[in-house]
Amino acid sequence: MPDMERMTWPFLAVGLALAMPPAASQESGLLPSIRDAEWQTHGDYYPPSPLCGNDEVTLWSCKVRDREYSLCASRVMTRDAGHMQYRASDAGTTVFTYPAEKQPPAGLFTFMTFANGDASIRFENRGYHYTVMDRLRGDSSIMVAAPDGRGSTIDCGGNQTLHVNYTLRLMHESGIWERHDDRR
Repeated sequence: MPDMERMTWPFLAVGLALAMPPAASQESGLLPSIRDAEWQTHGDYYPPSPLCGNDEVTLWSCKVRDREYSLCASRVMTRDAGHMQYRASDAGTTVFTYPAEKQPPAGLFTFMTFANGDASIRFENRGYHYTVMDRLRGDSSIMVAAPDGRGSTIDCGGNQTLHVNYTLRLMHESGIWERHDDRR
């Protein structure tokens, strides 16, 4: 019987290797509809924001009374070029910009997609943790966690521009897209 066990294990290992899907890098797993997304075919999905320039994409925006919050980005972003900024205004005056200077988003922002279709962009500034949550089937929000652990949420209504293929392409090419498996 020991000889049979020695012969079975290699076949079992090969069988499992063939049955399991290969671990794919983000590049090889990128769908053509995302990889080939162009501004010319997707630009109409992005409503403009007064916080973003004419040469920028309003990736996400939220207006609550006299306050507006937007993610503004260059139309081309890579790990070394382009920019993305979170901007907030009160009564039309910009009161917060992160980062203060336009620069590539790698190392400053994290973009995540979830198995349920939601997407988020996160960043940290002076100990405050910001999360822009764009729900596929629900309202968007901004969550801010203070250094002392207290938090607040701003409800924004439906948005869903973080799910547009062109946004996904920008997040991938800029190197800030992290996959999140929330199926646990």
